[in-house]
Amino acid sequence: MSSNFAFLSPEFRELAESAIKSERLLMGDARAANETKPDAHDYSEAETRTLLIDLELKRAGWAPDQPRDREYEVTGMPNNKGIGYVDYPLWGDDGKPLAVVEAKKTTADARVGQQQAKLHADCLEAMTNQRPIIFYTNGYDTWIWDDLFYPQSLIDHFPIAEKARTSRSRWTCWIRASTCRKW
Repeated sequence: MSSNFAFLSPEFRELAESAIKSERLLMGDARAANETKPDAHDYSEAETRTLLIDLELKRAGWAPDQPRDREYEVTGMPNNKGIGYVDYPLWGDDGKPLAVVEAKKTTADARVGQQQAKLHADCLEAMTNQRPIIFYTNGYDTWIWDDLFYPQSLIDHFPIAEKARTSRSRWTCWIRASTCRKW
């Protein structure tokens, strides 16, 4: 550390090093204290979408700004009306669905949305003749699942839209990689 302060006189160098050492100890204590606190964010699903998921999708280039990009109605759901709503369908350049994203509130385990997302994928496949990849997220944890070929996997971020929009087969490569590590 002293090499960072070689330009200082010995007494000032010692003071600077001591101050930095104290700050690092305080930062370590603060970090440890914060890591033991539970996450106090109890966002509703709508807030989770607005504050977290929309932002993550935009960062990856999936701007959910068209009416068909949110709450997309699908038919064939196993309920009384036979209708459901995909929170976020991600569309390919050909206009077919590449993926479905199921949103849950922040305090829910994202995996609670797995079955609902699968049902939405089933409906979209029946409507478009293309099987979408499945995502489910609570804004903090995001899972990807190609339920036909690969197990679910926790990922760090959504795939980059520019690379993913052209072909569903590109997703397969990323999913294979994500089963070994986050991509």
